[in-house]
Amino acid sequence: MTTGGDDETGRRVLEAAIGWIGTPYRHQASRKGVGCDCLGLVRGIWRELYGSEPEAPGHDAARDFYYWSAVLRSVSGFEIYRKVYSNVFQPEK
Repeated sequence: MTTGGDDETGRRVLEAAIGWIGTPYRHQASRKGVGCDCLGLVRGIWRELYGSEPEAPGHDAARDFYYWSAVLRSVSGFEIYRKVYSNVFQPEK
């Protein structure tokens, strides 16, 4: 499993993220079309790409930090990718 860095992963993340456009803000939620907060968006996209979260939240704080730090680094990398390739992917309006 990769956490980002290649063109295929970036494309898949972007396509998944575009599908969340219009999802309202809901504190501690992570359901597309229903509601999410910032981490919920990352969790929801992760589930779309990989089928499940790295582990259920709250079991081991150090391990949770490691996994979610990797996910958030991937999202930061994705933001750079989005800026570089902004003319390649255009959401439908």
